[in-house]
Amino acid sequence: SRANLTDALGAPGLLAQLLGARSRVRALHLQHNALGAESFRAICSALPHNTALNVLEVQHNPFGREPKVGQQLANALRGARGSQLVHLGVTLADAIHVNGKRGVTYVGNPHALLSAYANGPLHAVQALALAGANVTPRSIEAFRKHRAHVFKSLTALDMSHAFVGPVGCYHLCEAVAGVRAGCTLTSLDLSYNRLGCDGAVSVGKLVERNRSLTALHARCNQIRGKGAAALARSLERAARRPVGSPVAVLALGGRGERLGAQVGAARRRADDARVHARLSPLGA
Repeated sequence: SRANLTDALGAPGLLAQLLGARSRVRALHLQHNALGAESFRAICSALPHNTALNVLEVQHNPFGREPKVGQQLANALRGARGSQLVHLGVTLADAIHVNGKRGVTYVGNPHALLSAYANGPLHAVQALALAGANVTPRSIEAFRKHRAHVFKSLTALDMSHAFVGPVGCYHLCEAVAGVRAGCTLTSLDLSYNRLGCDGAVSVGKLVERNRSLTALHARCNQIRGKGAAALARSLERAARRPVGSPVAVLALGGRGERLGAQVGAARRRADDARVHARLSPLGA
């Protein structure tokens, strides 16, 4: 990562070698480079034939703003039947700014990738990171539409820095909570999404209704007193339920003392003190 790799400096050829059919590379971290469309095509061409790679991290690269890359990545993953890829991290833009045009242009890359779940899980992928993906409500709708396959195959979902907002948070939490049986999701990261108090209420209801989550990260979301109080009450109720996995890690940020006092009080009041809060010192 951060190696200043570009298409012009031979990144496509290097990726073809690293991800070739005979490659033994198991983890490849390419975050924060300058990989363009050619490098992305090299990755997609290699994935269907690679049987060694377990972890691929390509967040924050320019190709994520190109049209149709979400669909192309979905096709590559769908064709990778012998793939051992467990963790995929990629930043895909839903909307981009186009020179000479006012406003933004919708390209729908996260939506296209998630829509691939309409035909079932994407083989071995268990952890999906869409951090910094600029996700619009249309892509959040894809989570709801395909929740049976998405949340019965993924164990970890990272949506941090994705501009989800309180409305998107509500629909995402409803999608996860809507999987009544067989939900495999154990870790959800919603940090840095400006969820506010309304988002905290949605997160709290998810904690109450879901039985699989054990780690929930919601740092730096501008959660104040009202939202903290609602979240604390939900944690208390969730800790008292007789069945289901408790949230073992709740990472919060912002007004630390206020959040800490309310969540701590809820933890002390709970009959079953299985809920632990890990408070971040970061500002909201």
